[in-house]
Amino acid sequence: MGRKTKIIATTITMPMDFPDDWDNDMIEFHLNESSWCFGNFLDQLNEYAQQHDGCICNLCEARVVKDEIK
Repeated sequence: MGRKTKIIATTITMPMDFPDDWDNDMIEFHLNESSWCFGNFLDQLNEYAQQHDGCICNLCEARVVKDEIK
Protein backbone atom coordinates (compact mmCIF):
# COMPACT_ATOMS: atom_id res chain seq x y z
CA MET A 1 0.00 0.00 0.00
CA GLY A 2 1.34 3.42 -0.94
CA ARG A 3 1.72 6.53 1.18
CA LYS A 4 0.82 10.17 0.59
CA THR A 5 1.65 13.45 2.30
CA LYS A 6 -1.00 15.96 3.35
CA ILE A 7 -0.77 19.29 5.17
CA ILE A 8 -2.47 19.06 8.55
CA ALA A 9 -3.50 21.96 10.80
CA THR A 10 -3.61 21.08 14.46
CA THR A 11 -5.41 23.16 17.06
CA ILE A 12 -4.38 22.76 20.69
CA THR A 13 -6.62 24.40 23.27
CA MET A 14 -4.78 24.44 26.57
CA PRO A 15 -4.91 26.46 29.78
CA MET A 16 -1.87 28.73 30.20
CA ASP A 17 -0.97 31.24 32.93
CA PHE A 18 -0.20 34.90 32.26
CA PRO A 19 0.25 38.00 34.41
CA ASP A 20 -3.04 39.39 35.74
CA ASP A 21 -2.58 42.76 34.07
CA TRP A 22 -2.12 41.34 30.51
CA ASP A 23 -5.10 41.70 28.20
CA ASN A 24 -5.76 39.36 25.26
CA ASP A 25 -3.82 41.60 22.85
CA MET A 26 -0.75 41.48 25.08
CA ILE A 27 -0.98 37.69 25.43
CA GLU A 28 -1.33 37.20 21.67
CA PHE A 29 1.57 39.57 21.00
CA HIS A 30 3.71 37.67 23.49
CA LEU A 31 2.88 34.30 21.89
CA ASN A 32 2.97 35.33 18.22
CA GLU A 33 5.20 38.34 17.70
CA SER A 34 7.66 38.75 20.56
CA SER A 35 10.95 36.96 21.06
CA TRP A 36 9.20 34.13 22.92
CA CYS A 37 9.94 30.86 21.12
CA PHE A 38 6.93 28.67 20.46
CA GLY A 39 9.18 25.72 21.22
CA ASN A 40 8.58 26.66 24.86
CA PHE A 41 4.97 25.64 24.32
CA LEU A 42 6.13 22.06 23.78
CA ASP A 43 7.55 22.02 27.31
CA GLN A 44 4.24 23.27 28.70
CA LEU A 45 2.31 20.73 26.63
CA ASN A 46 4.55 17.93 27.89
CA GLU A 47 4.05 19.09 31.47
CA TYR A 48 0.28 19.05 30.95
CA ALA A 49 0.49 15.53 29.50
CA GLN A 50 2.50 14.28 32.48
CA GLN A 51 -0.22 15.60 34.80
CA HIS A 52 -2.93 13.85 32.75
CA ASP A 53 -1.65 10.27 32.36
CA GLY A 54 0.45 11.17 29.33
CA CYS A 55 -2.58 12.08 27.22
CA ILE A 56 -3.41 15.38 25.49
CA CYS A 57 -6.20 14.05 23.25
CA ASN A 58 -8.82 16.22 24.96
CA LEU A 59 -6.81 19.33 23.96
CA CYS A 60 -6.24 18.57 20.28
CA GLU A 61 -8.08 18.64 17.00
CA ALA A 62 -6.62 18.07 13.53
CA ARG A 63 -7.89 18.69 10.01
CA VAL A 64 -6.53 18.38 6.50
CA VAL A 65 -5.84 21.83 5.04
CA LYS A 66 -4.16 20.86 1.79
CA ASP A 67 -4.42 17.78 -0.33
CA GLU A 68 -1.58 15.62 -1.40
CA ILE A 69 1.84 17.14 -1.96
CA LYS A 70 3.63 15.53 -4.87
